[in-house]
Order: sequence, then C-alpha cells, then structure tokens
Amino acid sequence: MDPLTEQPAVETGCELPVLLDTARRDAAELRAELHEAGEAVRSLAEDLAVARARSTTAAERSRAAAARACAAVERAQELSAQVAERLRRAEAVRAGAAARAEALHVEVEHLTTALRRRPFVEHVVGMVMLSLGCDADAAWRALSVFSQHTNRKVRDLTDALAARVAAGEDLPEELLAALRLLHAAEQAREHAPDRGEGRGQDRARGRSQRRRPHDGRASGSAPVP
Repeated sequence: MDPLTEQPAVETGCELPVLLDTARRDAAELRAELHEAGEAVRSLAEDLAVARARSTTAAERSRAAAARACAAVERAQELSAQVAERLRRAEAVRAGAAARAEALHVEVEHLTTALRRRPFVEHVVGMVMLSLGCDADAAWRALSVFSQHTNRKVRDLTDALAARVAAGEDLPEELLAALRLLHAAEQAREHAPDRGEGRGQDRARGRSQRRRPHDGRASGSAPVP
C-alpha cells in the first residue's frame, strides 16, 4: 500500500492499457455523440431553411392574395356603381313609361267620353241648325262666339248641352235666342258692303262732280267765229 494515501498502489504496468482502452471508448462515444449532434444541427438548419422558404412563399402568396382581394373589391365597387346607374336609368324609364301610360289613359278616357257624347253633341248642333236655319259650320261659329262671350270653352259648353240632351231636356230658349242674335249679326257683317270700298266710291263720285262744271266752262268758252 501507499504509505501516504493509504490506498492500494496502482500497478501502472497492468492498468495503463485498460485506461487507454477506456479513454478510446469514451473518445469514440464522444465522437459519435458529436456526430449525432452535428447531424441534428444540420437537420435543424435544413428545417429552418425550409421554414424560411415556406414563410417567404407564404408571405408572397399572402401579398398576392391581398392584391387580388383589393382588385376584387375595386371591381365589385365598379360593378355596384354600374348596377346603381342602370337601376337609376331603369327607374327613369319606368317613371317615364308610367307617365306616358297615365297620359294615354287620360287621353283614352277623354276620347271615350267624346265618342260617347258625340251623338248628343251632333244632336245639339242639329238643334242649333234647326233653330237658326243655318248649316253646321255656322252653328259651330255661333256656339264658339257664345262661348267667348260667356268665358267658357266650346267643349265645356257643348258637353253641358249634350248632357241636357242626353237627359231628355231641350236646349234653353235663352241660349237659342242669343245664338239667333249672334248668327244674325254675323250674317249682317257678311252681307254689309265694304266701308273702305264705299268711301273710295264716294271720293271718286265727288271728284267727278267737281270736274263737270270745269268741263262745261271750257266748252262754253269756244272762240266766236
């Protein structure tokens, strides 16, 4: 035993090969572990590179998708504006068509009423013709002049008279009397001579009468032979 450490003395001659073998095994195991660690590090680096590439691709795809989404939104806004404009035009066309349809409906009603009352209006004109002893044109002129004197439209006047005839009533005698007077006045104006022409004839006769004494004196003043 070693007197200093009180431990069994190591026989360096026998233990040294064992220690060397152990160190070699430990070194081989350490190299193997280092190799595995290196492989793990390389694998991790490859995974990181793949992850970076995938992240870059995902970011590019995300930017492309965002750009496509913005383009789609702009296109949707354009289509929405076009649809709104078309709807506005369609509403304007519909309103115009509705107004025209209403106007046509009113016109058809007026025409229907006029056709319904036309026989009675013609009957009224015939009664006026019989009362005045004139033709249809003169009867209409008399009715027109009467409507002007009474501040009424001819249509309103004839419609009122047609309603009376349709109800089986006769025309008012006051109306017929007024129409006779108007017709007589029109006839008097038509048969009266033109005042301008009459004045011209009067002036011509005056000039002729003034010239006659002068001619007589001229004929009487002939030289005595």
